[in-house]
Amino acid sequence: FAADYDTQIFVLRCAQTGQFWGYDLSTGTLKWGPTEMMLENEQFDYYTQRGAIYDGIMLVASQYSGTLKAYDAVTGQQLWVYEADAAPYSYESAYGANMPVTIGAVCDGMVFVYSGEHSPTKPLWRQSYIRCINMTDGKLIWKLPIYNMGLAIADGKLVAASEYDNMIYTIAKGPSAITV
Repeated sequence: FAADYDTQIFVLRCAQTGQFWGYDLSTGTLKWGPTEMMLENEQFDYYTQRGAIYDGIMLVASQYSGTLKAYDAVTGQQLWVYEADAAPYSYESAYGANMPVTIGAVCDGMVFVYSGEHSPTKPLWRQSYIRCINMTDGKLIWKLPIYNMGLAIADGKLVAASEYDNMIYTIAKGPSAITV
């Protein structure tokens, strides 16, 4: 499922239950686990749960249930859960009250997730966003209405294309202070 040389942990996942186990990368010794089983509203995660470890935090994007979860990679303790709420157009999501999410990039302590579909219908969902989430506490920093056609970060800039308007967007940090 995920491996990290810095924490010396590799993680295995049971697809049927959604549980994780953390093992020592050098010895194969069980370090933690299992985590709790997936909830009833996460049944689609059987197909689409993806994850990676960044700065000692294991990030798990449960695409169809629309959740991003963070675990301490060394202890397996769940740190936070972010839900990509589809309100006020929840009826447009075929997967429940949340929009699906996929990890697009991780940079500077932020996780960038996006909503999408492998074969979108027209009209497109109205609740598709690129969302910037604080990696330490799982709080939403910002979101932009972009039906993602691709996402990358280079030279401190996020570049994304949107199927809503067929435009390419570049997002970067602005000035941190203004002096008058």
